[in-house]
Amino acid sequence: MNAKNTYTNPLAVGADPYILQHDGKYYLYSTNAVNDGYIVYESTDLANWEDKGLCLRKEDVYMPARDGGGFWAPEVYLIDGRFYLFYTVRENIGVAVADSPLGPFKKYSEGFLFPDHKAIDANLFIDDDGKMYLYYVKVEHGNHIYGAEFDLKTLKVGEPVHLISAERNTWEDKDCLVSEGPCTLKHNGVYYLTFSCNHYRCQDYGVGYAVSDSPLGPFKRYENNPILFKKPEEGIFGTGHHTLMTSAGGEMFIVYHRHQSQTEIHPRMVCMDRCEFVKQENGCDVLVVHGPTSTPQPLPL
Repeated sequence: MNAKNTYTNPLAVGADPYILQHDGKYYLYSTNAVNDGYIVYESTDLANWEDKGLCLRKEDVYMPARDGGGFWAPEVYLIDGRFYLFYTVRENIGVAVADSPLGPFKKYSEGFLFPDHKAIDANLFIDDDGKMYLYYVKVEHGNHIYGAEFDLKTLKVGEPVHLISAERNTWEDKDCLVSEGPCTLKHNGVYYLTFSCNHYRCQDYGVGYAVSDSPLGPFKRYENNPILFKKPEEGIFGTGHHTLMTSAGGEMFIVYHRHQSQTEIHPRMVCMDRCEFVKQENGCDVLVVHGPTSTPQPLPL
């Protein structure tokens, strides 16, 4: 395979990655400048990324007084001509807005979406009828995934619905009861809620999914979870907190982070592998990940 026609993981430094496609280019956002905001990377092929500097700076958004971590897990959506960045800072979720995917993003929310409790990892899903749903993680005696209807104009969050918590005595119960990093999509009328379990520091951090006929569940876990997991023989550990996206050529990818090495967690690294829905004779299609990989892969179409 010609090296010019391939890419090899990892792609960039960062964690909790999210990729936005816009106007012939791709924009990669991740946890990468925790004390200052977010650095954005730009690419035309999903393989070669250019550092474009801070797209969000801490002085431009709402900041809580208390401690609780830095800037984590950004996601950016193009809605009605503007770019909305859902950010987590010190275990609070806020919204910023810009006229360019490169920023500068300024505060859209004067406060936080959940002022009464800790919350992280916002994921926005817009259904076929235009209705919005916000998926997020409530931090309370562990990390638990919730969902609710959402109004972007008023920033009103509807009645929260508990969706996923880590299950004991399963692959999800290796290091703390953590379920986080929700990413939701709809395929053939079925809602797929993908998520990560185990603490990110754990080598067994991985990705599974659950399905439902409704955006707010109840969700039933896929019986063969996890779908993305460590590969010790290739030195790959801690694969999780992902997003799902489609390339310009129509290929589906999972974008995730992994540990630096078998012995070092940080800095975590952004990776990308192909995935697809596989049709079943009975039941809904199965989401299959072709990874994780550390060898040269064909460039995305």
